[in-house]
Amino acid sequence: MCLLRNIASARLDNVDDLLKYISSMETRELMKRFLATGFGTLKVNPQDDETIDKLLTDDKESLVFAVDNMPVPARQKFVLLEILSDPQRAKDDFLYLLEWYKENIYSEVSQLAKSKIKDTEEDFRK
Repeated sequence: MCLLRNIASARLDNVDDLLKYISSMETRELMKRFLATGFGTLKVNPQDDETIDKLLTDDKESLVFAVDNMPVPARQKFVLLEILSDPQRAKDDFLYLLEWYKENIYSEVSQLAKSKIKDTEEDFRK
């Protein structure tokens, strides 16, 4: 998933703002960003709304897309088909994952990083 352009243009500089931003995104837009990962040689332009709509509404189109365009094992293609077949559930699952990461990993890493930065600043002042 490529959200870098969205993060930069919305000037998101903290995790909570990112979560709010993703929550407010239209599911279709999030799927467009998902397909714009740059992974492999995708033959779909994320700005091509007609193709995106086909992928989100037509299981056969999704299957053909996954088989023809995704240079990954069959298991990952199946995951892609699950995502495209229920984009709202995929969005909800993604947000849940980010929330879990924020609460269980990021909070600890963030505090450790702040402590290390403070120690380094003090070392530079000496």
